[in-house]
Amino acid sequence: MHRSSSRPQLDLSKAEIQGNFEEKYPTILLPNQSHDISHLALDIGGSLIKLVYFSRHRDQSTYDKRMINVNNRLGFPPNGNRRSYPILGGRLHFVKFETSKINECLDFINSKQLHCGEGESRYSDATTDSNAIIKATGGGAHKFADLFKERLGLSLDKEDEMNCLVAGANFLLK
Repeated sequence: MHRSSSRPQLDLSKAEIQGNFEEKYPTILLPNQSHDISHLALDIGGSLIKLVYFSRHRDQSTYDKRMINVNNRLGFPPNGNRRSYPILGGRLHFVKFETSKINECLDFINSKQLHCGEGESRYSDATTDSNAIIKATGGGAHKFADLFKERLGLSLDKEDEMNCLVAGANFLLK
């Protein structure tokens, strides 16, 4: 599977699992992640839907405000809406649903606004949410594509599950 080298990658330096194995939904803390990454992907299988999504730290907006104030005090000119400093940190969240309860999954995506994207993080040429594209594997990616389009305005970019499994194993080995 070919991956573009211009696509931002995960920064796993100092990454750690948050929570323990008994927790229903542990997360992976990525304290040094500076680039936005594609923030939603799905594996829609015959019995389970596995969902992974990326989120920034909750105190991001407070940090933004502090950095803007520091820049203003130091006399740096405003840079429009663009930051002149990277925002670090985020989390990978893992959630699962029974495939028979796909509407709960769709409601979850909608409640977290995961289908809306965050600017460049969707990696599509789409400029509106109605054209959002997310990666999905499994037979359900084909079976439920119309439902995702109808309910959330999402197009599912179907990936080969075995290729993704091998790519993920290679990623972990590195």
